[in-house]
Amino acid sequence: MLLFDNGDMNASYGRQPELKFETMMKGMAEMGYDAVNVGEQDLLLGLDYVKYVADFTGVPFVSANIVDAEGKLVFQEYARSEIAVGRTKLVSIAVGIISPSFKEEIENINPGISFVEYEATLKRLIPQLRKKADLLVVLAHMNEDEAALLAERLPQIDLIIVSHSGDDPFAAPAIVNEVPIVFAGARGMHVGAARFAWADKEAKLQSFAAHKLAGTFADSPRMSPLLADYQQMLKVEKLLESYPRSEYGEVKFTGNKSCQRCHSLPMWRFGKEKHAHAFEVIVEKKHEYDPECVRCHTTGFGYVTGFIAPELTPELEHVGCENCHGPGSKHIEEPLDEKYGEVARETCESCHNPDNSPKFVYEEYLKKIKHNSIFLCSARICHWLD
Repeated sequence: MLLFDNGDMNASYGRQPELKFETMMKGMAEMGYDAVNVGEQDLLLGLDYVKYVADFTGVPFVSANIVDAEGKLVFQEYARSEIAVGRTKLVSIAVGIISPSFKEEIENINPGISFVEYEATLKRLIPQLRKKADLLVVLAHMNEDEAALLAERLPQIDLIIVSHSGDDPFAAPAIVNEVPIVFAGARGMHVGAARFAWADKEAKLQSFAAHKLAGTFADSPRMSPLLADYQQMLKVEKLLESYPRSEYGEVKFTGNKSCQRCHSLPMWRFGKEKHAHAFEVIVEKKHEYDPECVRCHTTGFGYVTGFIAPELTPELEHVGCENCHGPGSKHIEEPLDEKYGEVARETCESCHNPDNSPKFVYEEYLKKIKHNSIFLCSARICHWLD
């Protein structure tokens, strides 16, 4: 079995993406990946950092058309692997290339690197490698249309793996000039499996399928310690406390206890909902110091007066009233302001997105938490009497 990745394992920049990238690379090294292409998102972390991680993990990063200011290759052009088929040892070679459409994006962050035209590079490489390789794979960090042009001009390739071709994986290979082109989907949600048969001294694709990485797969005892170390580093480096925070206008988050006096009936109902126990979910998974998880399991995270860390702001744990209705400080001062409390659909969908909540349907989920008007009367009566 050969293991390849076509890049973009990173999605942002900053300390947490660095730690996550290191963890993924350690995992890939443990699994014995044969080649990893470089994507433009990976280089958001900076070329020096990506090279540093590649060096200390030993993961073979490949890119045949990224060069430095002197025109020298930044990564190796290709990676060579041997696979046993019966008593025969076959040679696989994987070449990495990236589309020049990402040139400006990459050079803005990494001004010391540039691109060589990938078609000319492959026209030079492919004839040489074809003599050495029983299976020749191109990891093409580009969309299907660009890869199709490549297949038209270089039919010697056995398989092209593409990226940036939508969210969903290909149901079947696209065949162009007898060259199969496959895509395993975006955001690491699937694993693509291409099966080859070796006959008459040629590798022929037999099938391709993308397998969704769902909860049906058990955690690997080899990977779990890496993930635990990652979570521990987030805690040790106090990334929650150093997370960038902004002001929310002139209003402040006050916590659910501020709502209790006037809204006792809605609060009673709220206590029975999953939102009221959201922080417990990530505590159970030992992710309570992970900013990416905390963001959607606490109140006001990312704002100056919102959740900071479990030890500092325990009153803002869980998804509280103010996550949906907004900070409550002004509402406490002006309780009959009709404008306060309106819930926007995008507020819900900022957390209930396809990655975190794939079955979320706004209209259906809203029914489960919507407050009946009878639950609001206790607050109204109090203020009318005042």
